[in-house]
Amino acid sequence: MVTFLIIKFGWRESFYALAPLGILCGAWWYWYGRDTPSEHPAITKEEINLINAGRAPADYGLWSPWRVAQGPLAADVLLLTCSYFCSNYVFYMFSNWLFTYLVESRGFSLLESGWLHDACRLQRALTHVRESADSHATPCADVWARAGAVDFPQ
Repeated sequence: MVTFLIIKFGWRESFYALAPLGILCGAWWYWYGRDTPSEHPAITKEEINLINAGRAPADYGLWSPWRVAQGPLAADVLLLTCSYFCSNYVFYMFSNWLFTYLVESRGFSLLESGWLHDACRLQRALTHVRESADSHATPCADVWARAGAVDFPQ
């Protein structure tokens, strides 16, 4: 979509065209998002009970610089950070440089390069849906599977 806007109207105009969408998404999130599930108006008491089942009560205690400093150095946070780095490094390299590489080094047109660049994003989205379906974590994958859009092995 952005490539089409750039070709038809120029790169500056593509920012002007997409900026209202970003502002709308930000405003929606500011209105809809909450710090905790219990603060959200769409969450029922049953869902809150399910979320809190088996959890110790949250201890927010007093704020201290030592507690804040300990968070990023915890082993599970370091492992999670390492995991995100490893899983996303290649994706972000493709996301940030593939378009330029295809145009400048391989001689693709802007439109062809845009389609190939979007194919990587589509592959990432479908992989995410597939992983979520395997872990039964999202109803989105179930809806897609029932509609016949994707076929997940049982």
